[in-house]
Amino acid sequence: MPQSTIDKGFVKKDQGVGGLFLSDTSSIPQCATSPSLVSNQIGQSVDIVPHWFVIRATQGRAKKVYESLLEAIPTHETLHDCELYLPMVAIPQIDKTDVKKPTKIVVKQPLENSLLFARCTLSQFRELLQLPISGLTPYYDHTRQTEFGINPFLMVPDSQFISFRTIIDSEMEGIITDQSDMPTFFRGDKVRVVDGPFAGVEGHVLRYKHQLRVFVQIEWVGTFATAYVPKAYLEKV
Repeated sequence: MPQSTIDKGFVKKDQGVGGLFLSDTSSIPQCATSPSLVSNQIGQSVDIVPHWFVIRATQGRAKKVYESLLEAIPTHETLHDCELYLPMVAIPQIDKTDVKKPTKIVVKQPLENSLLFARCTLSQFRELLQLPISGLTPYYDHTRQTEFGINPFLMVPDSQFISFRTIIDSEMEGIITDQSDMPTFFRGDKVRVVDGPFAGVEGHVLRYKHQLRVFVQIEWVGTFATAYVPKAYLEKV
């Protein structure tokens, strides 16, 4: 997205929005999430406490992998409490079945044809990956290494995942999910949305296309943003 799409004034340190001050972007790194964030939150509990693991379905088979997992998991006693999430977005389209009266409809489709998530323990996730399901592969965290020198599976902290899921499940027009339509990510104040359809979302506030949005970044997955959020709905965290 060209730089011109972002309000030029918001980068000044002396400008604020309802007490939420937006940072000077000149010294902010492109990655707004610390590589150690996942490691710090998960600690040593990954073997006994469920976490959100990221699944990469090869050849764009996210929906097929998701449906296959829904069928397979109940048949395995050790996996029955695993939770799956296939992010879906609502896409407005024109139904031209009746050429005289085309109508606007909304079609739901996967956010990305290769992306889904599973909430389970590490041992359960390893077992899940052994299921004979074509296209079922994990994402790896390339910012860390285990004691054996290999990259661990990519896990999303609960707070990030809840914010991401709230944005996606809102199905509201104006949310930003297309990475090609994403501005260069600047770190503004860390905020929480306290009211409205995005209540509970935590991220960084940014004025984008003349509207306040809250941006949530998930490492190795992408950056996602709410639709317009009134400044009265935001509080610093």
